[in-house]
Amino acid sequence: GPRRPDIRQSLLHEEKYVFVAKGEGPTEPEHAAALTLVDGTPDLPLFSYFRDHRPDATRWRFGHHLYVGGIGAIRAAVLDGWGVAVLPLYFVQHDLKAGRLHAVFPSDQLGHDHFRLLWRANHPRDADLAELAETLRGYELR
Repeated sequence: GPRRPDIRQSLLHEEKYVFVAKGEGPTEPEHAAALTLVDGTPDLPLFSYFRDHRPDATRWRFGHHLYVGGIGAIRAAVLDGWGVAVLPLYFVQHDLKAGRLHAVFPSDQLGHDHFRLLWRANHPRDADLAELAETLRGYELR
């Protein structure tokens, strides 16, 4: 549940992540030093979904970091060959199937998260917000 009792939440969709590269990508921590990690922001790195689930996490030290904002910009940078990244699987699954991107580490080796709808507890439209969550769960991620 939410960490704050004054906030209600409804889980909408599980979000799986995949570590991707345009080519083969790094398979060992030692390979990372020669590469650029493309990510959204330093304070909320998508790379944490990989790093936080690896016993060798401290050994994954990239030569450069490029922060470009959102997942669309991250994907574009990786497709242009600027580096490697962790991205939501739903967002790059067509690129993986088409061979434009390669999974360095598949989603079952990374952490996951959820899309959530959050609202204030005791909100006057609580029932409507719960119904909205049910509706949103019916839409596929794309």
